[in-house]
Amino acid sequence: LVVTSTSSNMSLKMLHGMTMYIAFAFVYPTGVFVARYFNVGRWLLIHQTLMGMVASNVFVAALTAFVGSYGDATFMHYKVGMVNVGLIALSTAMGYLSVRTVSPRMATVYNIARFLHRMLGVVSYVLGLYNGYLGVDDLTAGMTYNVGMTRAYLATVGICPVALFIYGEFIMPAEVAKKKSAGAARLTTTGSKQGGSQVDPASKVPEFTWEEVNLRVSLGAKWIVIDGNIHDIEQFLYNHPGGSKNLVRLMGLDATRYFHGH
Repeated sequence: LVVTSTSSNMSLKMLHGMTMYIAFAFVYPTGVFVARYFNVGRWLLIHQTLMGMVASNVFVAALTAFVGSYGDATFMHYKVGMVNVGLIALSTAMGYLSVRTVSPRMATVYNIARFLHRMLGVVSYVLGLYNGYLGVDDLTAGMTYNVGMTRAYLATVGICPVALFIYGEFIMPAEVAKKKSAGAARLTTTGSKQGGSQVDPASKVPEFTWEEVNLRVSLGAKWIVIDGNIHDIEQFLYNHPGGSKNLVRLMGLDATRYFHGH
């Protein structure tokens, strides 16, 4: 595929710019938000779908620029974009590996994979935002509204991630605490009406697959599994009598036999 028309080049560039803006300003941060904060049963599928949309957008854009005539290899935007393609590919591979490794015997591989998945994800996201700025500057170079467009990009690209961060870190915990308080009150009321018998709170505990547990840990959760139950050890991690090293090594894995001293 070779694009020769100047108007076609400009249209292709604008389409490319809009898809990448949507991918990194909205889809990417939403995918991270779902993985980090959601406890819904299908969150892993939603996360993978959103991040797959970003990856496919980036790969198709890179392929189009590579085979077409509008991707000038001397531009910094082109060079940064190609580097980001590699980073996203590696992050995707590490994410796949981190959710497939569940055996304690593979703890080292798992820890490396989840660390790389998280770090490569952060770097590729920041680099994608920076490359978006370079793209806007390139697309509007020589135009009267060049400065206005680059400023508009900088002013709007962070709205979604900042809003999601505030909601996930501050608003969601308050809502969860409120629901827990209301739930405890309902259980107490139910127990008093049924002659003291109460509804088992464990019946309302969400269930997770190993893939979901591992991906959560790869995104920062401090979870270990003992006797089939997930334990968040973040508050206990650095107060453990044996030190934090062993707990860190087992995060996201089945630590039952270690807990019971076998």
